[in-house]
Formats: sequence, C-alpha cells, structure tokens
Amino acid sequence: ASARTVYTIDLPGFGCSDKSNAVYTNYLLADALYSFIRDVAGEKADIITSGDSSSVALAAAARDPERFGSVIMINPEGIRKSGQTAALRSRLQRRVLSVPILGGLLYEYYVTYTAVRYRFDTEYFHEGLQAKDNQIQSFREAAHLGGDRAKFAFLSIFSGNTGADTARLLKKACDNGQDLYIIGGEHFSGINSIIKDYQKSDRFLKFKLVPGTKGLPHMERPDYVGELCKICLRIK
Repeated sequence: ASARTVYTIDLPGFGCSDKSNAVYTNYLLADALYSFIRDVAGEKADIITSGDSSSVALAAAARDPERFGSVIMINPEGIRKSGQTAALRSRLQRRVLSVPILGGLLYEYYVTYTAVRYRFDTEYFHEGLQAKDNQIQSFREAAHLGGDRAKFAFLSIFSGNTGADTARLLKKACDNGQDLYIIGGEHFSGINSIIKDYQKSDRFLKFKLVPGTKGLPHMERPDYVGELCKICLRIK
C-alpha cells in the first residue's frame, strides 16, 4: 500500500453505499466502478477483485482500457454466456423473493450466524476451524448495513442479474493487451476448470494457486496473496 494509492470501494447496493430497491445489473455496477476510476482516482488503475465481482471489473475495463491496467481476479466466477444471465427461472426467483415477508425471511436466514459459519467451514476456508468469530460477525454486520434494504443486492445476485458474458469480456481484454491474473485457492471447487476456460478466451492469462486455501485465500493467507499481488503489479 505504501507504493500505491489504494481505494476499497463499496459498489451500489453493498457495504456503506446506497441500497435502493433496484435491480443491480452488471452494467450498473461496472458503470459505478468506471465512474469512480475516472472521476475520483483520476489516473490509470489496477484492480484486485474476487468472486462474482470479477466480471464487473472486466466490464468496466472494457469501456476504456486506457484507464485500467492489470486486473487480478481472486477465485473468479466460471465462464458464463450472455444467454445464461438473468434467465427466465432467475427472474421468476427474484419475483418470488421480492415479496416483502418471504424475501426478508430468506435473506435473514442466509445471514444468520449459523449459516455464515457453515459457509466459512465448507466453502470459504480450507480448514474450517481457522474462521474466527470476529470474521464471521464482520460478514454479518456488513450484511445488515442498511437494514432490510440490504437484501436488494442479494436478490440481484441470486437472480443472475449481476452476471455478464465473461468469455466476450475476456476476449476484449486480450485484444486490448490488458494483463489478467487469477489467484485461486488450491482447494476451491472447480478452480482448475475455471482457469482453463479463462485461458481459452485469453491465452496470455497467468495464474497461481495458493496452497492450503479454498474460497477466500486473501483471508486465509493474506501475506502470501499480498506478495503475489505485488509480483503481478511489479511492486518492489
């Protein structure tokens, strides 16, 4: 961080940002990221992203490659075609979950201590007992910022609205000569297939697996991932 100016961004619908009752699409989120880089950062920026937000970073970078440098994706989502985003079934799911009482109850269940602990133990950390109570509580507190309005972004993710044609975005990044990297958890489900699929669209994409980690390698081994990021971004 001492070598770079670092911004951590809460995109619309997440964290401390506004949580209006809206459909949070990939386009809306990418536009917010692009506008932040253009209007606030004001200079070419590298992006480090994780999980399903990887397609948001790729979509933002595709708008103006001159404003974006390297993109580091930690355990990115699998390749999805445009026809797979916001499918009819997903739109129906959103309609059902948008019912105030039902949607609210399901969201509250999703962010209970027991549910979050279970995801840490089975999906996020390779060794479930590594998860500390304060980490779980931090996730739960973030999930409740904004009160009952915190559920709207969750509904958009669950319904597939935040997805994008990842293969097309990867090809565009390759054509623009952008440096793309994947940092994956060694034990993250499907990571090897994801990397192979990404490399079909961008043969220059580089990757590294973090030993002994799963869904959140940047939380399981932060120092190791930090050093990898420094190598990718050529920070001495």
